[in-house]
Amino acid sequence: MLVITHLGQTYSFVKNDEVETDQMFRDRCWWIVKNIHHHPQKDVKKLIALSHLWASCKYFNVDYGTEVADTLKCYENVYVKTK
Repeated sequence: MLVITHLGQTYSFVKNDEVETDQMFRDRCWWIVKNIHHHPQKDVKKLIALSHLWASCKYFNVDYGTEVADTLKCYENVYVKTK
């Protein structure tokens, strides 16, 4: 379990994917925490799904095309490879 405290809020994450490295998991969790303040928690599941796309872009240079890249650009602290 990973616990992150940011801006007075504490978040806990459980790693379910054994294939994901600890570093990737930690970075992805930080990405979620940093963005949760800018995008209300009304859709945390979407934010978690986007964090997987963000990690693929950052660690594996995956190019999902402009639509996904534009969506990720709406979030803060994003690394996106665009066409």
